[in-house]
Amino acid sequence: ATTAPKPTATTAPVAQPTATAVPVAPVKRGGIITMQKHADYSNLDPHPSQHNTSAPEWAAMYNQIVQYSEVAPTNEIVPDLASKWDLSDDGLVYTFNLHDNVKWWDGTDLTSEDVVFSLNRMVEEGMPRSGLIGPYYDRSDALDSHTVEVRLKFPSGAFLFLLGSNYNKIL
Repeated sequence: ATTAPKPTATTAPVAQPTATAVPVAPVKRGGIITMQKHADYSNLDPHPSQHNTSAPEWAAMYNQIVQYSEVAPTNEIVPDLASKWDLSDDGLVYTFNLHDNVKWWDGTDLTSEDVVFSLNRMVEEGMPRSGLIGPYYDRSDALDSHTVEVRLKFPSGAFLFLLGSNYNKIL
């Protein structure tokens, strides 16, 4: 009986990835936003909005700290302006780290002070939907230009999900 020779291992060449520059298009300022209008809206300010008929007009114009995922599973909270966040062991303090190089429409930098302003505005009297964070929210502080600390009145699993609501945009 003859036995077949054992195959020998050979190493196939492996393609190495190469870096390619991605062209950056110049920022176009001005222009027209095309929107579908399905009902009257009161204004383009998300904080005092009372109903869903306004949301399509302003939802894409603003960002928020966190948001609901746009892909399945859509009930998951994902970062938006925050690159990450931590929750203290006692469940009372969220620390949000903001993305670098986020700009407002006029080219100025987004700062943690902007986020603190918006959070405080959301809980003012007369903010029906964004104000839903009010029972949980104690205060927020800008720790540095890209870090926001949010203190709750009591630990709550609902706070982050409410913060992800479409009405809690950063202005």
